[in-house]
Amino acid sequence: MTDLVAAYPWGLYLIVALTPFVQEDAAVISAAAASAAGAGETPILFASLLAGLSVSDLWKYWLGRAAHYNEWGRKAASKPAVLAAKDKVVRRLGLSLVTARFVPGTRIPLYIACGFFRAPFPRVALVDI
Repeated sequence: MTDLVAAYPWGLYLIVALTPFVQEDAAVISAAAASAAGAGETPILFASLLAGLSVSDLWKYWLGRAAHYNEWGRKAASKPAVLAAKDKVVRRLGLSLVTARFVPGTRIPLYIACGFFRAPFPRVALVDI
């Protein structure tokens, strides 16, 4: 395995960057294990992991945003309960995103909701990074 990493070091960094799309915890543990084993450069492993974590979260925002191009999405966005939820999430966007990071099962739906609610992307991205 170490011969493979030595021959293709970019492959390790690519795997670390793509693993968060499958499972975030596994990505963090894999990057830490690779760093501890000396399989890659720690700063590059960290940067690859951070990029992968951020991109894997932020694409979910755009998934929610894309719902507005669907008739069902536009209709759902105008319902009173959805408008009330939008107001609460957007008003306390930073707190919502940080809380979702630590409450299991809420991160993915919240990022999709932020896109659906058209929360300001720069603020979402700033909190995510």
